Amino acid sequence: MMAALEDVLECSLCLDMYMKPKYLSCHHSFCEQCLVAYVESNNIRPGGDLVCPECRQVSKLPVKGVKGLPVDFNMNKLLEKLADIFLCDVHKKEEMKLFCSQCNVYICLVCHASKHNGHSTKDINEKYDEKKNECNDKKEIINRKKNSLEYNIQLAKSSKVDMQIQADDLEKLFGIEGNKFLENIIDELDRMKIVTKTRA
Repeated sequence: MMAALEDVLECSLCLDMYMKPKYLSCHHSFCEQCLVAYVESNNIRPGGDLVCPECRQVSKLPVKGVKGLPVDFNMNKLLEKLADIFLCDVHKKEEMKLFCSQCNVYICLVCHASKHNGHSTKDINEKYDEKKNECNDKKEIINRKKNSLEYNIQLAKSSKVDMQIQADDLEKLFGIEGNKFLENIIDELDRMKIVTKTRA
């Protein structure tokens, strides 16, 4: 899993995990010491143009030099969280490298040798890929259900529109027929009046 996050967590100057990351105006981050070395090797003075080693966008080097550049607090938070996630709870400085299938826990190599020896284990990256594929399969099922639901909603809407059109047609039909029926009754009553008067 760590391998999958390398691009995000790796300084492109030293190709190692960020140490005190600072960012430029283009929002690319680098280790503070890497930037100090870069500035010195390119003879950049405070107030001078600092070309981003990654995208070549120009930033101004602050008066305080690299120290004056903004700290990448988000990257620091991410590194802290990941350190907590990937470091062993028992052996605090050991990185978790394996997944113990028998105990259903992530473990470091020291744990494997001491407490999980003989247990069925998987490389942490292999387990990550497995989980990722599992998530992708579930996502596909959810998308299929979502598409089916959207289709049924569309179908229901068009059925509702069809029913409304039919209802309007019926209303018009009954309205016309109803009026004719009333007119016929009035005509019939008028005729009856005339016949009654004639007889009188």
